Amino acid sequence: MKKMRILSVLLILCCLMTLIPVQAYAQEEKSKGGKLIALTFDDGPGYYTASLLDGLAERGVKATFFMLGECAENYPETVRRVFNEGHEIAQHTYSHPALTTKSNEQIRWQLDTTDQILDECIGMDLDYILRPPYGDRNDRVLSVIGCPSIIWSVDSRDWESLNSYSVCNTIVNNSFDGAIVLVHDIHRTSVPGALMAVDELLDRGYEFVTVSELYRRRGQPLEDGKNYFYCKPNGIDDGPLQAPEISSRIVAGACEITMTTGSNAPIWYSLDGSFPNQLYTGPILTDRSVSVSAVTALAVNRGRSDITKKEITYHKLETPVLYSEKGFFYYQAVEQGVIRYTNDGSSPVADSYLYEQGIPWFNGTLSSFVVSEDGSSDYVVHHVSENGNIFADVSPEYWYFDEIDRAATMQWLQGEGNYIYRPDGNITRSAFVTLLYRIVDQLGYDVSYTIPANNPDLQKDSWYFDAISWASEKGILTGYPDTSMRPEAYITREMMCAIMERLFVYLEMDVPEAEPAFADNDTISPWAYSSVGSMAGMELILGRGENIFAPLDNATRAEAVTILLRLYDMLYVEVEE
Repeated sequence: MKKMRILSVLLILCCLMTLIPVQAYAQEEKSKGGKLIALTFDDGPGYYTASLLDGLAERGVKATFFMLGECAENYPETVRRVFNEGHEIAQHTYSHPALTTKSNEQIRWQLDTTDQILDECIGMDLDYILRPPYGDRNDRVLSVIGCPSIIWSVDSRDWESLNSYSVCNTIVNNSFDGAIVLVHDIHRTSVPGALMAVDELLDRGYEFVTVSELYRRRGQPLEDGKNYFYCKPNGIDDGPLQAPEISSRIVAGACEITMTTGSNAPIWYSLDGSFPNQLYTGPILTDRSVSVSAVTALAVNRGRSDITKKEITYHKLETPVLYSEKGFFYYQAVEQGVIRYTNDGSSPVADSYLYEQGIPWFNGTLSSFVVSEDGSSDYVVHHVSENGNIFADVSPEYWYFDEIDRAATMQWLQGEGNYIYRPDGNITRSAFVTLLYRIVDQLGYDVSYTIPANNPDLQKDSWYFDAISWASEKGILTGYPDTSMRPEAYITREMMCAIMERLFVYLEMDVPEAEPAFADNDTISPWAYSSVGSMAGMELILGRGENIFAPLDNATRAEAVTILLRLYDMLYVEVEE
């Protein structure tokens, strides 16, 4: 009886020792190429799991927990703590049946139900390795489970001895490099016994890793439907997972976040400070301030590095404003930051040219953005010309750049807000006739008219009133059968030909007759047939490629400007002569 009391006291003292910090045993520097061992706990979580987690945390040790679904339901906070502290959560079915005695449907229910419970406890959809209860499995079971089957190579038999010293001695005496140790965290004596064994094995140079980490470190991927008992040294050790390094730089319109790790494993991250749950695939762009959390892991539940956290501040700034004056392009001053720009069409970056003074007029592209220490604007592209014109949508690479530039210089065209010219947009009847009116006026022809237009859709305060009134009175622009002029209707290519031919008639100039020679002559309207032939014969209008005229297609603004410039040059010669 006296011996029993002494043993009881010793057992109590042992349990108390597990509550005392043991920093001397912590794995302060994890090894590479040393002895590895995987400590696993079955049938929990339970009442004693919390004290076990305390002891593992004090020692800097990670373990794998094969949890029962019905126990996880009762201890959801413990499940979350196991996950949050970096241990591997695995599953052990819902109610611990011998799987060989169950149908395929029953096996799937046991596993799927447990998966769902664990996911709900953790708050993430994860994958879990499995330990079949009792180690009971056969080929059929392995074909159904859909995940690796983890058995063991060292059995503590803690359920049998219910003695902490016996648990400790069994583990220590049977452990070897690459072993998988089986313990249960549901017995009062198992927790102190396992922690005593951890202390002894740490002293002997062992490094404790999760099951998945054991196989990753030694380059042996776990495969679904296969049994695993141990992973002895094979000359390979990829080393512990290294926490990611997070860096950032300001780019146009965003902050670019980059993550790197020295480990051969993926990086997982979040941008709101929560647990990393997104796979990092390359630099991340953000237009707001973020709280980055990142971790290196094959999968976030199968062994991971420490979490790296970084607060990144970013402010969105206003884009630069460009204007032209007296031979130079200028950027409007900005309140914060500086303007960086390029003049070769490339995208600007933080070390591109610093804008300090006016840029001489040239044909090309200016791309710029505002950048500060913790912010930037979107970059804006301006296509510019040696005539001092600025375009947002007319590039020097386009076939009509010179024509649009010349028309803008002659003040035929005026861009909309932010230098938008819409060259590929359709042109209306009113816009085309207005350009024609300006050409005739600039060349000194009479553009007066004596009678006001009485068309129902022509308002006296409209910007095109004079042009359409003049063209209508002179027979250059004809109305529709209902007397309307439809100024906002798009003009077709054959309509342009008819209008220009009528202009020549009004100016009393000869119009040579010519037969259209396009592959789609049969699509030209009869009333426009001769006009198309004459204008094409004078080379005022050309086909669109492959000898297609497309008479019924709406004309684009670029096409109209190009045609009218040819007309202007022709009339200019006539005037000069």
